[in-house]
Amino acid sequence: MHPTPLPEVDYGATSVRPTFASLPPEVQVACGDAVGSAVVSASPPVGSGFTGAFAGLLHLADGRQVFAKAAGPRMPHVVRGLAAEERILPLIAHLRCPSRLAGAAEVPTADGPWRVLVLDAIDGRQPGAPWSSADADAAAAACLEVAAVLPLSTGRALPTSRPWACAPSEHWRA
Repeated sequence: MHPTPLPEVDYGATSVRPTFASLPPEVQVACGDAVGSAVVSASPPVGSGFTGAFAGLLHLADGRQVFAKAAGPRMPHVVRGLAAEERILPLIAHLRCPSRLAGAAEVPTADGPWRVLVLDAIDGRQPGAPWSSADADAAAAACLEVAAVLPLSTGRALPTSRPWACAPSEHWRA
């Protein structure tokens, strides 16, 4: 039996997202209000990710760029996820790996509540395909950094002393 070849996946195009202009006007305004500066323009939304919620770079009147995420009542699981991210980001803000929370809002609209998260924009990229050792090591280091700080739901920290649990690539390379 011969293995079936897997199709190529473009990880830069895993999600179809709304444009910033298509968001409810009060959500657009809330993105700027959350960080104290009006949004003057928006880049096209990112094509990667796992939801159809808005995620994209916004250009502010004060010259800053921020990365915003927004979801509404048609995606309650994403709204809950953004609320959880809003709670977690301040707990790991002192680490070097995450983007910083710049602002957040719950926005009432005629269709129901929306959740907005605004992050400091970072110069990032998708890892290559396949990942290089440097990409894998950077991801593993970030996992270890976060695991050492965030407790599991049991209240215990994640184990970071076991190389097989989450460690640089030399521990899990075949």
